[in-house]
Amino acid sequence: PGNYRHGQVENAKKRISEAIGELAASNYMSKNYPDYEMVRGFAEGKGVDQIWVKKDGSEIIVVEAKANGSPLGTTESKGRQMSQEWMDKTAASMKDKTLENALNNGDPKVKGIVVEADKDGQGATERPLPTDTDYPDNGIYN
Repeated sequence: PGNYRHGQVENAKKRISEAIGELAASNYMSKNYPDYEMVRGFAEGKGVDQIWVKKDGSEIIVVEAKANGSPLGTTESKGRQMSQEWMDKTAASMKDKTLENALNNGDPKVKGIVVEADKDGQGATERPLPTDTDYPDNGIYN
């Protein structure tokens, strides 16, 4: 029973951390990208955390929401989170093909950013993607 409860607590902590990151990212995007609207967010499951589309349709921003200090992850099946490989595989697995079509066609532009919640969860900071070869230049995927 002790291990079962520990697992439940760890799962609850993870879900709370995810919710704090998502809320902070949503507030950050609304404030700092007022010409964009969220078309996907706060969804269960694996994939992108949030998708924001510029109101004129010229750009899609994929947001990876992180709680304070949380690193980008790596999966065996998709590679490093927010890398070009991860983005392509994630988009291909989504029911809505808008993101996949944009990546394949080059229009609209697809950009990825990481938004990290502040320690108190009240604010957030935009973090650049890593600069090694797995990641696109300036966060632009197409």
